[in-house]
Amino acid sequence: MVRGHSFRSGKGPRGFTLVELLMAASCTAIVAASSTTLVFAIAQASRETKEVRSAKSTGNYAVSRINRTIREARSIGTVTSSAVSLWVDDIKDDDRISLYEIGMIRYDADSDQIQYLQMTNPGGVIPTVPVTLADFQNVEALATKMVGPNLETQVWATDISEFEFSGYPSNTDTRLIDVRLVIEMTNESLVFKGAATPKASGEYLFVDGAIGEASAASGRLRRLVPAKWEGLADLRALQVGPPTVITGVGQMPAQ
Repeated sequence: MVRGHSFRSGKGPRGFTLVELLMAASCTAIVAASSTTLVFAIAQASRETKEVRSAKSTGNYAVSRINRTIREARSIGTVTSSAVSLWVDDIKDDDRISLYEIGMIRYDADSDQIQYLQMTNPGGVIPTVPVTLADFQNVEALATKMVGPNLETQVWATDISEFEFSGYPSNTDTRLIDVRLVIEMTNESLVFKGAATPKASGEYLFVDGAIGEASAASGRLRRLVPAKWEGLADLRALQVGPPTVITGVGQMPAQ
């Protein structure tokens, strides 16, 4: 009796060749590298978007605070490239400047901060500390008086790489203040600009011949002559081309 032999069919499953394995590994590596690059690019774009959004928020807030404070001020003392002194409010209604009625906006280059300085009294009673016109028009002299435990320093913005005030014209005749600040980021710089003027300027209180008699109703000194401002010609001379758009705030006065 002859026993038969069993043979394995050639149609069964077979393994991958070495060439196929190498090709599959190469394709997997290419896809993995592409995916990693894409994920990194998306993450980088997200970080840059957050950085830009944060910088825009900081810059717009700073310009808004500066503009609003200037508009609400009673008068402007002086304007330097890094500081502005303001008669914020006549709290005592006596048409005289007091130390506790003054505010100062300044840029501290050492800390890259925009700061607002003002004397406050937590007790509620505002002391009468007269300030001379000469000190009001000198930020360095004023800073020596704004000291002590009642000095409040607010930080309006940080990480400001460049900052500049411009006043047209200067001292108590100022009608317009420009501000320009720059925030440096990883791949670019953002520039913010603003401009403001006091809504109800009291500059006539410091000009000889401009003060009239007190009002019978309010007791406040009247303006004897209308305000005169010669700053528009200076602005036109400085501008080149169309008015500069102010980031997130508005526009420079049109020519």
